[in-house]
Amino acid sequence: MRSKTSGRQDKVSRQGKKESESGYAANLGRKIKDQLPDRGASKNQEAGKINPRQGGKMKQHGKGGSTVLEVAPEIRKHPLGNVTQRPGKKGRRLQEPQPESERESERESERESERESERESERESERESEVESALSTTGSESKTDADAQTPVSNAGCAGFESGSESDGASDGVSVTESDAVSGGVEQLESSGESEQLGSADESEDAVSEDGEKLGGEECGADSSAGCEFEYVDSAAEEDEAGMGEEALIASLPHEREALRLFVERCVSATRKGADARVRGSIPRAEWVRRLSASAAKYWGYNLALATYFVDLFGPEEALEFFEANERPRTLTLRTNTLKTRRRELAQVLIARGCNVDVLGEWSKHGLVVTDSTIPVGATPEYLAGHYMLQAASSFLPVIALQPKPDEYVLDMAAAPGGKTSFIAQLMRNSGVIVSNDASKTRGFALAANVHRLGITNTVVVNFDGRKLNEHLKRPFDRVLLDAPCSGSGVLSKDPEAKVRRTPDDFRKLAALQKELLCQAVDLTNAKSNAAVIVYSTCSCSVEENEQVIDYILKNRRVKLVDTGISFGTPGLTRYHDKRFDESLALTRRFYPHKNNMDGFYVAKLIKLDALPLERTKRDRSKKNQYVKDAL
Repeated sequence: MRSKTSGRQDKVSRQGKKESESGYAANLGRKIKDQLPDRGASKNQEAGKINPRQGGKMKQHGKGGSTVLEVAPEIRKHPLGNVTQRPGKKGRRLQEPQPESERESERESERESERESERESERESERESEVESALSTTGSESKTDADAQTPVSNAGCAGFESGSESDGASDGVSVTESDAVSGGVEQLESSGESEQLGSADESEDAVSEDGEKLGGEECGADSSAGCEFEYVDSAAEEDEAGMGEEALIASLPHEREALRLFVERCVSATRKGADARVRGSIPRAEWVRRLSASAAKYWGYNLALATYFVDLFGPEEALEFFEANERPRTLTLRTNTLKTRRRELAQVLIARGCNVDVLGEWSKHGLVVTDSTIPVGATPEYLAGHYMLQAASSFLPVIALQPKPDEYVLDMAAAPGGKTSFIAQLMRNSGVIVSNDASKTRGFALAANVHRLGITNTVVVNFDGRKLNEHLKRPFDRVLLDAPCSGSGVLSKDPEAKVRRTPDDFRKLAALQKELLCQAVDLTNAKSNAAVIVYSTCSCSVEENEQVIDYILKNRRVKLVDTGISFGTPGLTRYHDKRFDESLALTRRFYPHKNNMDGFYVAKLIKLDALPLERTKRDRSKKNQYVKDAL
């Protein structure tokens, strides 16, 4: 049994413990109370302190009366310093003060963003100043004649439509709101004359050459496109017309959008019946020259080549041609019917992840690849020779040739073998095909494709096409000449040709093509049931196409016949001051912007029987020495 003395000691110790605990709680409560704001203090004086009446609560827990502060679940500023209270459970500990390095990094990031915005504004101002300087430079180089200045009127531009996917120019762009656009238009149109620019309210009605007032009406029915130009009639048009090519290109806008809009304005000014406010007092020929220069700069052509195409197609169609050359051609393949059928090949390729579709009603062998997840040129079917990757335009010469089984056929420039293999499958591997190419290296590729496609009726040779008659003595039933050319129809595949090729190349290659075509006619058997010669190029130039055919019509007994191709543009019968044979309308031209294929030209000729030998007339006159001796 415990003694009474020990029981009293335990009781006293428990009471002392309770008193010490209550004393500790009271001291803690006083400390917290000292930190809390007075009830009468204003909110401005106690800003940043924790107030129980504003989300904090004082509660007493337990028998000992211990008091704790429950802070509302929201971030508040602590009165003891830079300490933040984060939302969470009751009694969560306060965060430590944010390190000075972190605060410094935040301030540095803010300063960096401010500097970036300042640099962006500086770049924008530099672009504006560049356009203004171009305007001032053009104005300072020419003489000022205020009396010859015609007031400017604001009018919508007729028929401006944005037709390029990647040019950045969009419909509804107001040129008067863009310094870059107006700068490019004005510096070409004014040639240094002091221009008097103003809004429609400030400017007077412009007067055309025939004295008719034009006012502020819209120029043309297509003015709803949203483009507005400030048109200027300059009295210095003779100086502008005499501006050199380099100076003209240098004066063009540098911004692509501005340059594109200027190209479209030049096209509008060259239309027949264009409004005087669009063309101004500048002649149409000068607008065509400006169009050629701006198109050359915009699409990356040399000026001579761009001028040639503008002259060949006309301003509006030339723009379509330039834009079509910027788009890649669709991938096409030709089924090798010696090994498979087109439907079976399509099913196999689709199963492999290559989506294909029929090329067109005009072709029974072609497929166009719409989408593919595999390399089309490395499938087992390709390696086995079931198909040949071939451009759609390369089908056309063989379709025009129409080879038959058991015939004797010559392909004068055959590499890499697409047309030769097509001829072989149409002949069902019968007869004989002589496949020639002047390049020995390309001849290896030709032979490889012949073996891969399973062709057994072809002989591959390597001779100069101009001297084939020295090696091949037997005349042929049909001859195909896909002549070496400038490649001006396949610029989408060879962008460097836009800078490398010039119209001089067209004339030089035409001389070679005439020699080859003469050789092709001479190697054709006129007594054959066919006696067909097909001439083709991947060029759009007149010198390599119509002029070559016109030459052969005058120098060999041949005639043109229908190619048998149901689409395409008829060949030209006149070009500038040249007049060709009317039968040249039977030839066919193919353009990328019209037929969605490479530019191509196809002509089909039939060789006529040789002329009968004329009997030589004897000279029986007395002036002949032999006659005198006989007498």
